[in-house]
Amino acid sequence: MLPDLEELLERSIFHAIREKTVAEGYLPNINTFDISNVDDSIAEQAKADYETAKTTIYDTKGFVIDIFGVSNNQSKAEKKIPRIVIDTQSFQPGTLGGDTTPIYNLVDGVYVKSSSPSLASDFFFNVYIVCNTVKQLRVLTAIVSAALPRRGYVKTYLADTIEPFGNLLTVFLSSSNSQDLPEGVFEKAFSYEVPDVFESLPDTIVTIVDEQVFDIVPIIETNLVSNLEGVSSDAPPVLDYKKLYAALLADTTYIGGKADTW
Repeated sequence: MLPDLEELLERSIFHAIREKTVAEGYLPNINTFDISNVDDSIAEQAKADYETAKTTIYDTKGFVIDIFGVSNNQSKAEKKIPRIVIDTQSFQPGTLGGDTTPIYNLVDGVYVKSSSPSLASDFFFNVYIVCNTVKQLRVLTAIVSAALPRRGYVKTYLADTIEPFGNLLTVFLSSSNSQDLPEGVFEKAFSYEVPDVFESLPDTIVTIVDEQVFDIVPIIETNLVSNLEGVSSDAPPVLDYKKLYAALLADTTYIGGKADTW
């Protein structure tokens, strides 16, 4: 199975900013509009209702803030302002190492062997705010700062709230301005890092021969086997540790219940 870490990171960052923008009243909550309905007429009506809600916000607040996640240029449509855009940068080697020692987990009656990745990665991304008035600049900056802590945790987009574990740690790195664009547009970039995340899933090994899955059973006991009188070789005797220890002290070797001189 391929890992979905990058999707998890990008969508979680997007929804953190989107939810804060909705909470401040600068964007309708798209989750309340059935724009993905399989019935085209219902979906088209939901899209029209969404645009109507944006018009209402514009009349009340003076502007609407669009949020764009990681996608191609065509998906981001015409560059209207104000807007917030998320842009993935890169993964770089992290500081935490993983334990590559194989472990065995019992899954549906089968022991599955797995090992962790050897090194975590640091994920870097930028958030751009684009606007053309100082008021918009201040509002957009406040939204990004509130949605992504300077150093703190953000819930994943799959969770309803911050969980005891599995959250994303965001660390603010720097910001830069481009205020002299000929179109009279302000553009400000915020750089962030999500440190020490694993890009790949644990390496899982399952033995399959002729389309059959063979159990990987850990060794929990060792028996010394020999052909004793009256004992079948298919039924190994239970090892007597006391006799084995005594035989070792007496410079003899204990084999399957018999002590023979060296």
